This record gives sequence, structure tokens and C-alpha cells, in this order.
Amino acid sequence: MSPAPCPASGPPARMETPLDQFDVSTLLRGDAAAWRDFVRLSAPLLSSLVRRTLAPAGRESDTADVLQDIYVRFCRHDFQVLRPFDRSRGRLSSWLAVIAARAAIDYLRAHGSAPASLDGQTASAQAAPANSGPSEPLPLPPDLLSPQQELILRLCYEDDLDVADIAQVLRTQPQTVRSQRHKALERLRAYLSKRTFF
Repeated sequence: MSPAPCPASGPPARMETPLDQFDVSTLLRGDAAAWRDFVRLSAPLLSSLVRRTLAPAGRESDTADVLQDIYVRFCRHDFQVLRPFDRSRGRLSSWLAVIAARAAIDYLRAHGSAPASLDGQTASAQAAPANSGPSEPLPLPPDLLSPQQELILRLCYEDDLDVADIAQVLRTQPQTVRSQRHKALERLRAYLSKRTFF
């Protein structure tokens, strides 16, 4: 059974984007025009996700390097990374998001900047700034959310990944993701309930 999406409410079915409708089999044939279309459609999603994953470690400037590595991975060994995609099991955008986030986390690990494992993380875990991007709607204190909690919320509510997908990205258990998401939302509610913005 497919896991329910993170948002507590919303339409039961998700609208497919042009990326989700893309025919991956054209890439496996080495069609140059198809590859140009694929990069055009996928690069904004992958770049945004990689940048947000690298941001808590202060490595946003490495986004282009990680993105290039992702596309190189897609082409290696007769497109081995792309071949397992099965449209009947999920959307292409979600599947690519998992690959991108894992690539970014692997990059951080290789450079000694990987986030700590989510398993066993406590509410008092050391945090990084939550307002890492210029589009943050509210200024949040730097110790409000841990880097992992911020990443979970972004994967969940901005990239629309299911709990199971997020657990796969972070190499942890779905229950750990649910727990950290719940803690993050409780912290946000508590903080916002004490603030006035007008």
C-alpha cells in the first residue's frame, strides 16, 4: 500500500507535472533531444533540492558540482541508475528527488560535512539556521529547528515527498521521519503562537 503524503490535508490525487509525464525510455535510447528536454525539466527541481540539502553545512556553492555528478550518474553504465524507474510505483519527480537528496548527502559525507543520523536524535540536537534561503517567509531563530528537521519539512511540504521516500533519502526508518516531523511542527507552532507579526 502506498504511504499517505505528508500534508495533513489536501487533494487526494496529485497533479502530474511535465517532468512526471516525461518518457524515461527515450533517455535509455540515447536520444539527444530527449536528454535536452529532460535536463530542462529536471534541473530546477534537482538543483533546488541539492542546494537546500547542502545549505545547513554551508556548502551551497557546491550545488553545481553535485548536480553535474547526478547527471553523470544517470549516463554511466548504460543508464543503470535510470533503468529501475517504474511509473506504476510513483512519480518521476519524487524518484529523482530521492536520488538528488541522496547524492547531496553522499557528497557531504565525502567532505566530512554530513548531517548526523536521524536515529536517536533528541529535541535538543544542535541546530543550524532555519532561514537558509532568501525565500523564507518568516525569520526563524537559528536554534528553532535542527538541520534534519528543516530538511524533513522541506522534503515533505516543498518537494511533496512521502514519508517512505524521505526515509529512503535519509537512510532511516519512516517512524523516525514522522517523529522528527512532528517535533519540528510542534516547535514551529509553539514559536508562532507567541509571536505577533503585525
